[in-house]
Formats: sequence, C-alpha cells, structure tokens
Amino acid sequence: MTKRRNIMKEFEIKEISAVDKPAQIGARATIMKRHTEEEAPATSTDHDAGTDTEAETIGKKEDQMSDQTKTADDAVAKQELEALTKRAERAEAVLSLGSEERSLFDGFSADEQDAFLSKSADERSTLVKNAQNADPIVYTTDEGEELSKSAGDTVIRMAKKLDEQARQIAKAESLAKRADVEKRASEELSNLGGELVAKADLLEAIETLPEEKRGPVLEIVKAQDAGLGKAFERVGTTSAPKLQGDSPMAKLDQLAKAKAEADGTDHTTAYNAILSTPEGESLYNESAERQGA
Repeated sequence: MTKRRNIMKEFEIKEISAVDKPAQIGARATIMKRHTEEEAPATSTDHDAGTDTEAETIGKKEDQMSDQTKTADDAVAKQELEALTKRAERAEAVLSLGSEERSLFDGFSADEQDAFLSKSADERSTLVKNAQNADPIVYTTDEGEELSKSAGDTVIRMAKKLDEQARQIAKAESLAKRADVEKRASEELSNLGGELVAKADLLEAIETLPEEKRGPVLEIVKAQDAGLGKAFERVGTTSAPKLQGDSPMAKLDQLAKAKAEADGTDHTTAYNAILSTPEGESLYNESAERQGA
C-alpha cells in the first residue's frame, strides 16, 4: 500500500529563503506552474486505495531532479580534479627544469611558459642556447652569479666594484690574522729553531686540526720549546768567589793587588809574580792542603 501524503495545493508564497541549516533537514519542495484552464481532474481521489497519481508524478520528478543534481555535482568534481591534476603536473614540470631553463622560463608570459613546458628536452636546450647567444654572459661575480649583457653596464660595474671591495676586506683581515699568528709564534715558540715565518706556519697548521687534537699537539710543541729554553739558561758565574780575609788565597790576592798597584801592572801579572816568591809559594801550598783535607 502506497504511503499517504499530505499535499498542499492552494497557498500563496510571499518569500523564499535559502538557509545553511534548514528546519527540516532532508525535506524537498517542488513547485509546478500550469494554466488553470487546462487543469484536468485527478482520475481518483481515493487515498485509502493508495492511487494518488499527482503525488506519484511529483515524486518521480523529484527523483529525476535529484539524479540530475548528482550528475551535475559529479561533473563539477571531475572538472576540479582535472584542473588540480594539470596544476600538479605543471608544477612538477617547472621544478624539473635546469637553472638555465628556469631562468629563461621565468621571463616568459603564461602562454609562452605553457608552450615551453610542452617542448621536448632537446627543443628547450636549443631555445636556451639561442637566448644565450643573443644575451651572452659578460661577468661572473665571486659568489658565482652570472650577469648577462642585458643586465646593463651600470649593474655590471657595480658588481665588479663590490667584488673588489670584498677582496680588499678579505685581504686586510688575512694580514691582520697573520700578524697575530706571528706575534704568538715569537712569544710562545721563541726557543724553537727556524725563521719566524716558519713557526707561524706551524701554528696555523695546528689551528686547522680538529678541536680534540689541536690542544694536545700545541702542548707538545710548547713543551719542546720550553725544553730548548733550559739549554740556554746561564749556569754558574763569571765573577771570582768571595774570599775569607784570613785564608791563604785571600792573602795571596791582597799581595797581588798591592804589587799590581806598586808596579803599575795588571792583577794577573802581579799574581804570578807573587806566586814566584817564597811567601807566595808557601801560601799556595797551604791553600792546596786545606782543599785536600
């Protein structure tokens, strides 16, 4: 038995509003317009028998409209998917371009870019070569940036000037660093043999070692320098020992000083002369006996 439906046939619509959250979710309304003079009476009004021709007609039309809407939605979704696929393929093609191809590509209009991407690798390579011949590279900066003739003389001159300034700054920094290394070499490796330049080169070579090795190697070199330093320490004295006044050697020294002053000779000559006298010989023998005791 067909479910009975309540159908509104006569009413006046004053406003139709589209809302994002309707009061009856899933409800649908179908509006039909027709000339009243041509209206034909329904074949049956027996709702109990379940034969409501007009209701069935409306239901079928509603189903048809639903199918049409679904078909339209599917078509829109298909178009959107195709558009997304094309954009993804284009982005992938752009990313696959080489640096020279990309540089040429960026200067094209949208249509020219599409045409460029549609060409084969050989065709794109030919276009790049033709463009380079028409606009050759005239200067490459120290950082590797290539400037073509179309960049203009002003830009190229400025690039060269900046490169020269950067070189001068780097040179000044290098000289200052070298002077500091040579100062360290003169202070920390003063006892090592070799020229100052060679010792500075040694310190610079040590600085290039990994940090965990740098310290131990530098300590070894400094220890070597310190060991050599001890070899140059002064041991002993060049002055004569201080003699006790009553010792034989002291008496000999006094006699030598007195004779040198009296004869006008040096201390060594006077000392040898005193040793030749009996008194001098006696004092010398006494001193020798005391040292041997």
